Amino acid sequence: MPTPPQSIAALSHATLSGYSLADRILGKSAGARKSSDAGTYTDNPFANATATGGNGLFPRTSQAIGNSYAHPYLLPREAHGRWSRHFNATDGPRQVTLADHSYLANKALWDEYFFSSIISRDPRQLQRLAAKRRDREPTKIWDDLPNEDKVTAGELARQFFFEGKTLPNPRFKPHLGSLDEDKLDRFFDRGMTNLDGAEELASHLLVDGPFNVNSTSVAAWKALFASARNNDVPVIGIPARVANARLTTWPRSFTVEESGGSARSGATPVSGFGIMNGEPWEGGTSEPSDPDQWNGWRNLTDDEIDELAVAMVEQVKRRGPFLSLSEFINRRLDRRDRELSVKGALQAALDDDDVSINEGFRSGPRSFSADEVRSMRGVRFREALAGPVAYGSAAYVDQADILRNLGAQLTPRGDCFVVRAYGDSLDGNGNVRARAWCEAVVQRFPDYLDSDEDPPHTKFDDLESETNRRFGRPLRVVSFRWLDRDEI
Repeated sequence: MPTPPQSIAALSHATLSGYSLADRILGKSAGARKSSDAGTYTDNPFANATATGGNGLFPRTSQAIGNSYAHPYLLPREAHGRWSRHFNATDGPRQVTLADHSYLANKALWDEYFFSSIISRDPRQLQRLAAKRRDREPTKIWDDLPNEDKVTAGELARQFFFEGKTLPNPRFKPHLGSLDEDKLDRFFDRGMTNLDGAEELASHLLVDGPFNVNSTSVAAWKALFASARNNDVPVIGIPARVANARLTTWPRSFTVEESGGSARSGATPVSGFGIMNGEPWEGGTSEPSDPDQWNGWRNLTDDEIDELAVAMVEQVKRRGPFLSLSEFINRRLDRRDRELSVKGALQAALDDDDVSINEGFRSGPRSFSADEVRSMRGVRFREALAGPVAYGSAAYVDQADILRNLGAQLTPRGDCFVVRAYGDSLDGNGNVRARAWCEAVVQRFPDYLDSDEDPPHTKFDDLESETNRRFGRPLRVVSFRWLDRDEI
């Protein structure tokens, strides 16, 4: 069954920067000049409109979302700056905006959006959407679904909230609060989620077992990183005409053939792609021409997971506490500690010298030489040039590859707390006659304390109730037990 995106890191391959996505020209931009005969702007990548309706910002960045590499032409403290560039031989240099697309995209997305996995499985709706995108085979991936599973997003939500069925992301659990079927219907138009639904549905979803990124427990990080161990991995069936070709073709350009299927990973699988097109690969070789590392996917061993967990805790202690997910994922804009400005915490842990996951990429022909670094002009952050030249390749495990599987369960703060207490019973002389210990699990819930005045999705600045402004959301005791002496 097709699985919808569950983590913001699943968008890492989205083309969101630099070159344009549109097919028409809005007007003059970097490198655009008027045609002498028609008086119109020449067609070039930097004159076209982007998806946001503006012109593209330099540089062209691949795999921006979820990664955290600094750009060498920006100062450590900068998320954007100015860059002098020659576009042709006749004009002089122009000052253009240079943006850290990873930093800006992560800041905009990770704390404001999430994937609920409530999507339409109705082929008729998909057909209408595909017609707008001019897709040729929009419903092919749904052909194998049983008829009872071919439902609209609205029906899928109704089954989840009121019939006990799970979502494609099984970690989500329903929190009804004030939600009833009539209110749920208002979140959907023709079965598709509308803006009200996108805004309010989050207040009715709980995450089962979220992970606090401020944890300093090596065992906890190890459990998180190894949570995909022995998972089945979808493997692509490569057509003979592609398998026999001499050219390297991107895995995402293939179609799943009958020869495809799934493979048991045998370890912890990690990849930059949702569907693999080769055999699993363990370790990082120092030989760039080895083809298996480019065609397959990485299997992380238990020893590699142990090393990564230890390095991750060191990064949390050095950089934390993180007040938001984007702060955890992004590098720090810091002019004093340049090491914190080069990359984010998770990427720094992956690149730690004591972590062997990417060890084969750190030396020899797989890193910039000193002469190559010196030859680059205009560099403002030289430390950003250090490291493997294989950054961003299929073989190199980067931060977004890890977050693609785990990002949906991360949180910068906990909403569940374990509270323990004890009490003594004393006699008249102050001697202890009895002693008791207890433990309560307390959980914060989405509804405000005064739920009649403010719905749970209301932002703090928009709150009407003074009670909600002062006390916020309620904490409820979800479990309680007495403890024995040997449990303390």
